[in-house]
Amino acid sequence: MGIFDVFGKKKQESLTLPPPPMPEMDEHQMELPEPPHDFEPAPEPVEEHVIEERHEELPAPEPMAPRAPRSHDGPIFVSVQDYQAILNGVTAMKSKLSATDESFKKLHDIKAAQDKQLDAWRSTLEDVQRKLTYVDEVLFGR
Repeated sequence: MGIFDVFGKKKQESLTLPPPPMPEMDEHQMELPEPPHDFEPAPEPVEEHVIEERHEELPAPEPMAPRAPRSHDGPIFVSVQDYQAILNGVTAMKSKLSATDESFKKLHDIKAAQDKQLDAWRSTLEDVQRKLTYVDEVLFGR
């Protein structure tokens, strides 16, 4: 028995009880009375709601006044860390652009080779088709 077993949940003893007996009812209680034949519920009058159409003209948005460019009289100072970060970012962008350019050149070369191969296959297929037509004419006289 551990130290914390005292604080655990107590085991619940389950008691098995028999199901309760069904209530006894006579047949007269089970039948519902018939509604009167002349009974018809009157429908409630429906109120018609008239929706008024309103067309409000929204004012046109006012154009914003163009901002005048700021003029700096003196030099703009950038911290050395920011300047170094900008240079690193520009260098990274240049290298990514050159890698992308090389990829596009390779894709263009691959596409050109595919087009050349497809043209060769098409010309071979046309040649075979022409020869089959000639054999067909010679053998069967069509």
